[in-house]
Amino acid sequence: MKTPETIELKSPEQTIVLHKDPFMPMVLVKGILLSIFRSSVDSPHNITFNKFSSAFNNIKLDLNKISQFKKICGYPQDTDTVPMLYLQSLFIGQFGKYITSSFFPLLPMGLIHTKQKILQTRKINQNEVLNTKFSLDKIINNEKGLELTFLLEITSKEELVWKGVTTTLSKSKKYKKRKNPDQASKTITPFTIIDVPNDIGRQYAKVSGDYNPHHLSAFFAKLFGFKRAIAHGMWSLARSISALEKQFPDNNLFSIDVSFKRPLFLPGTAMLGAIKENQNIIFELRDNVTKIPHLAGTIHIQ
Repeated sequence: MKTPETIELKSPEQTIVLHKDPFMPMVLVKGILLSIFRSSVDSPHNITFNKFSSAFNNIKLDLNKISQFKKICGYPQDTDTVPMLYLQSLFIGQFGKYITSSFFPLLPMGLIHTKQKILQTRKINQNEVLNTKFSLDKIINNEKGLELTFLLEITSKEELVWKGVTTTLSKSKKYKKRKNPDQASKTITPFTIIDVPNDIGRQYAKVSGDYNPHHLSAFFAKLFGFKRAIAHGMWSLARSISALEKQFPDNNLFSIDVSFKRPLFLPGTAMLGAIKENQNIIFELRDNVTKIPHLAGTIHIQ
């Protein structure tokens, strides 16, 4: 097993300030073209990663998108509070802008979202004006490839109200996944079945801005090596969290720590299970037929 190695981020820091949302269809096209024509990396020691950050200030939230997000993710509509999972979508443009820039030497379409952490310090009203900061935090070279961690921060009137840590993997061509099938959990009993519509990828893309092709149709998914279109990992997480909030009603704020496991193919059904241990809720989402895991995580009640 390869020993993990931290890749040094070089100075000077590359910084971008955005004054409007990037046009995501154009970002997507650029990402596809770069993935075709940009040379793949054989060794991380042959490239340079500079420190990087971007900011987008004075964001007025789109109330229609929030309403649609609540609808497709199962949140109640009778509140002015913004779902904490919706706020991660504010960084889609900054993320896309970075991985299609000259500052990013890897293939944009080769990144796999593997982990997500979110901490919210208080409830956020949909009428607040927010500022975002997106930073490349660290890079680890391990047996699977390059693991990149990004820090996401949201402030309101200089108060840090939301923080996310997004982990992605640029998989090494030499890595071969071990044949170790995931067994069904013996400790977490499912409490609800979640329906996964065939068009949920397109619906979620409209509210999040994440138009990765393998979420949109079976045709594009097959071009990327999938048998059918797959649901966004963040939709699967948001849909799970909305159900968990109903199962474990609690007025306290919380943080989420989740790992994304296997693709959730469209259409389909998934079963959500959870157990409460002290101040933690341990949960997992599995395929209703095969029982393979799609995601597993922990909610930490504050």
